[in-house]
Amino acid sequence: MVEKERKRRLTTATLNQLVQEAVVFKPPPRTRGGKRGRVYYCTQAAVRPPTFVFFVNDAKLFPETYRRYMEKQLRSSAGFSGTPVRLLWRSRRKMEKDDRRSAATNFAQENYISVDRRLAVA
Repeated sequence: MVEKERKRRLTTATLNQLVQEAVVFKPPPRTRGGKRGRVYYCTQAAVRPPTFVFFVNDAKLFPETYRRYMEKQLRSSAGFSGTPVRLLWRSRRKMEKDDRRSAATNFAQENYISVDRRLAVA
């Protein structure tokens, strides 16, 4: 029985539905600054042992108690009661955001400079 649980694979859609229900029932706690963790989606990365990756805004916003709560919800809802489960929490990379912003800023600056050159020449 444990071996069947260990080999079980869940679809991302099923996992996301389970995670969404768990988050609605008990949202992540707020920090002192008022920030709250947000789960974007969850997927199963490996089967033996079942490994689930949570893609979140900032992994530091999820305390250990909330991580245990999500593990308990996955175990009870998805039927992984007798097997070890790994949960990985991945933050959205700030560098990706910074790269997007800097690319937009560089584009705007290049266009602004080219407009100034046209005005200076005319």
